[in-house]
Amino acid sequence: MRFVVAYDVEDDRKRVKIQKFISSFSDDFQKSVYEIDVSKSQIKEIFKFLNEICEEDDKFLIFPVIESFSFGKKNRVEFII
Repeated sequence: MRFVVAYDVEDDRKRVKIQKFISSFSDDFQKSVYEIDVSKSQIKEIFKFLNEICEEDDKFLIFPVIESFSFGKKNRVEFII
């Protein structure tokens, strides 16, 4: 299953910790946005990790992506209406 994970975290140490964790699932990222291809159990693990580390002011989004709208190396999409 393909997902986009995005986060907005002000604390530098926490942000680096999140970046290291999420990047272990994918090499494709743009700052705090990652496209990952993971199993259901892995996405649950990611959600649990982010839910535990993020505080009230921190934000994160996880949403599924259909492959034709992927921003990975195979399918470059510049603009979608």
